[in-house]
Amino acid sequence: PGMGSSIQQASATTSGNTNQKVAEQIAQALAANRLSGLDIEVRYNGGLATLSGPVPHPQVVMIAHQVAASVQGVLQVDNQLTVPGMQPGMPGLDNLVASRERILRAGT
Repeated sequence: PGMGSSIQQASATTSGNTNQKVAEQIAQALAANRLSGLDIEVRYNGGLATLSGPVPHPQVVMIAHQVAASVQGVLQVDNQLTVPGMQPGMPGLDNLVASRERILRAGT
């Protein structure tokens, strides 16, 4: 009778270990793309990767998003990275995102 509860705990622990492992893989992928040394916090829970913290340039926001999305197990990226001094929706950021999307489409 006591076995059921220990299996549930083991399964919850395994799930927590998996989340931690994927978060570490995301952090390693960011480092491999020369994004180490930045104050990017990575969290992962059941398919959702959350990136937060300040970065020096809008392009870093996009690169970090793409790198995180490319890690196996990541189904969605909640990109909360900020560029100090730039407000979300500023024309410069919107233009950069739009031009990057055009480049990506042209490459396919």
